[in-house]
Amino acid sequence: MPDLTGYDLVLASTESALNSSIAYANFWKVTINCQLNPDVSAEQSPGLVGARISAPTLRLSGSDLASNQAAVSLLFTAGSLQYFDVIYYRTVSQNIAGWTIVFAANIGQGAIPDNTEIGQLPAEVQNALSNQRLSVGQLFLELSTVVWANVTITDADGKRVTDAIITSTLETALQSWARSIESAAQQWVLNYVVTSSGGPGNASGEVLADLVPTSYDFSVSKYNPPGTYDDLSTLNYLMMTEGRGAPTANSAGIFDFNWVAGPNTQQYQGAVAINGPLFDGAYVEPLLLPAIAAAVSATKPTSAGGSTGNPGVPTFTRTGPGQWSTSQSVDLYGNQHGGKGQKLEGLGLLQAVYQNITEKLDCTVTLDPASATYQVKVTYSAITTITVEFFGWDKTDSSFSGDYVLPWSFDVRLKASSNGSLVTESTEVQEGESSSKTWGNSFVGDIWATISEVFSSFLNTYQTQFQDKAASVSQSAFANVSDELESAMGDISAAIVFPAGNRFAYKDVCFDPQQNLVAYVTYLN
Repeated sequence: MPDLTGYDLVLASTESALNSSIAYANFWKVTINCQLNPDVSAEQSPGLVGARISAPTLRLSGSDLASNQAAVSLLFTAGSLQYFDVIYYRTVSQNIAGWTIVFAANIGQGAIPDNTEIGQLPAEVQNALSNQRLSVGQLFLELSTVVWANVTITDADGKRVTDAIITSTLETALQSWARSIESAAQQWVLNYVVTSSGGPGNASGEVLADLVPTSYDFSVSKYNPPGTYDDLSTLNYLMMTEGRGAPTANSAGIFDFNWVAGPNTQQYQGAVAINGPLFDGAYVEPLLLPAIAAAVSATKPTSAGGSTGNPGVPTFTRTGPGQWSTSQSVDLYGNQHGGKGQKLEGLGLLQAVYQNITEKLDCTVTLDPASATYQVKVTYSAITTITVEFFGWDKTDSSFSGDYVLPWSFDVRLKASSNGSLVTESTEVQEGESSSKTWGNSFVGDIWATISEVFSSFLNTYQTQFQDKAASVSQSAFANVSDELESAMGDISAAIVFPAGNRFAYKDVCFDPQQNLVAYVTYLN
């Protein structure tokens, strides 16, 4: 997929999903009762149209439609048309049950002002506002733009109705009906974009407010190639956040790919896309990375006398697209004895023995877009440096260092749960430790066989303690980071509501090559 053409969020709803949503909404129960030509003479009987219409259906695809139009199909489930036949000079009643009228209408948009009386809004929106959510705007059919002379009328057998008197009577009735809808400010609403003002919880709610749209536009993506899966054409809600203006390029909102591509994805009713940098700023950096940092830094050493370095919780730095790293180092005894460390006992030719311990944490987080997984690599390392001073030698000191490295890694994957919410799944990988020993002076290396027992106890004892400490903490850290991330991702699941007030269920989650988050969805209702 290419980028989002400058928009922060895109919600693409398929044609089939729109029609399902329209059918579900109770305000689509439409009745037409229209008396035409009331001023004509009584013997001619004024034209009458009485009918019930099922939920309209929309068509977004087709070369006959502009990019801002939808073809609307009205099916008369019951009704009759009465008109005066001037040829035979008689009143004729025509059954129109099963007839279909198709016309093209522009799609318009409008915002719901803050001072709107809640009682004037449809039930879906009233419910959303009563739950302290924010309604951003609405899309509706501009019936005033319909060219009624161009409507297509077919009978119950699918045959085109061409009788001029019948078509003229129906067209006039529809115009009158459309004017009554507009005069009553009852626009034919297609869908609402409704989103919460933040997820549950104070801290996460403030952060997730960055994902709340503040303005929106729309576009239509016709399925390509045409004539294959036209019902997967999408009506795209194009949203900006944080009060930022929408892109002005001619290409904005025009996508050269199918948001929901058949046949393998026909079970999806739409897709949600979040701009990669926006997702990083709203979720990854304020929520995911601190949770990881707090967990993995649990092995930080307790400040000892003479320690140098900062043992606090580390901060991640972005090193590239989808990449972050942090490092933390502490010298436990670095300020003692001129930097040599803690003084130990001397022995024989040894005037003094000093020990310093450096503990280090290195951590990288890398996004794997294909699997929607954040790969966390942690390395705990400890360097024990022993400095010895000899009596009677020109070169009075030398050093021995022992390195101990404990690598640890885990993956944090974004996925859809069985109940349709966004969740994280963490998988731990415990890797084998390694160690090494190095002498800093060749002479001391030669006599190592004689004095090794003196130093081995220092190293072995510490390495055992460090290994136990790191292994124990990594287990608790893994559990902690899993809980933290699960809670934060739950906030995102609750933060967005699909058009028409229906919460949607996530079915699949991935990142595109530009690292935008893309989730396929179906309606919960």
